[in-house]
Amino acid sequence: MEKPNCVAIIPSPGFSHLSSIIEFAKRLVNLLKSFHITLLIPTIGNNGPASEPSKAILQSLPSTINYTFLPPIHNQDLPQEAPVAFTVQTAVSRSLPSIRDGLMSLYSSSRLVAIVADLFAIHALILAKEMNLLSFVYFPLTAMTLSFCLFLPKLDETVTGEFREISEPIPVPGCMPVPGRDLPYPVQDRNSKLYKNFLQRCKQLRFADGILVNSFRGIEAEPIRALTEEGRGYGYPTVYPVGPIIQKASGSEANSDQCLRWLDNHAPNYVLYVCFGGGGTLSQDQLNELAMGLEFSGKKFLWVVRAPSESANASYLSGNNNGENTLQFLPSGFLDRTKKQGLVVPLWAP
Repeated sequence: MEKPNCVAIIPSPGFSHLSSIIEFAKRLVNLLKSFHITLLIPTIGNNGPASEPSKAILQSLPSTINYTFLPPIHNQDLPQEAPVAFTVQTAVSRSLPSIRDGLMSLYSSSRLVAIVADLFAIHALILAKEMNLLSFVYFPLTAMTLSFCLFLPKLDETVTGEFREISEPIPVPGCMPVPGRDLPYPVQDRNSKLYKNFLQRCKQLRFADGILVNSFRGIEAEPIRALTEEGRGYGYPTVYPVGPIIQKASGSEANSDQCLRWLDNHAPNYVLYVCFGGGGTLSQDQLNELAMGLEFSGKKFLWVVRAPSESANASYLSGNNNGENTLQFLPSGFLDRTKKQGLVVPLWAP
């Protein structure tokens, strides 16, 4: 009997990245009817299998997508007080022996042809080279962010000093020039370990056979044009715009319907959308200040609210807020005062 075609997908330990790459996997098996997909999921402590939102998404997978939770990397074995991205990458690096074992098992039981790794699991692509497999990076962020990441090694070679101290905005292929102080946090201190780690990851992107970016020409025409048409001149791998990949959290259908109905009653480009990603959180003081700013601005807004935390990424690995009523943390009377001005939804929006 002929072995089935198989693609291995390596997510990173984080609910928002996991849910996005799962939605991509569903789309892939719908397009490639003869293929099976296996997810090899690295985990940190109890945050992998124990995450209820993750379980809900995984249990809804079609029969052509299988998944395996890899042995957890314990929190005490990871760098303490480090940014969440650095923690996640370290966990993936320490999971490489388990990932290799999973790939070897797939190789013996199927026709394994490619590995797709999440941006934060890019270290796993070392194994694709070892096993002579095609390697792809799933990039769940914007095409503009990808353009900056691929261009950063060139900037690192040609620019002296700190980017934030440069008087002129910094050019990024296909994008509006960006003031150095507005570049991502990891590049603000070029002598830091965080910057060196970020730069290394950007360099690793170039060694993939292709990059699958969650964007599309209708929303990012110029960055995608630069990546797909000019990218070869810069030595970039082939970039495939595969978006929009829309992920849903468990129980988010009601939020989706409510948001879309509310937006349909407003003119295009008239609403400020406020969301800090799948894991981003604010402190209580920051939450209060943001609420005040939105209220006093007089602008229409749609705000996705999470329970406050002193950690900026408290929801990244858990994907939930422990069932708390997040709206109770808003300033007293805020919802009544702004009910004609804005819409506030808990935890998740489409």
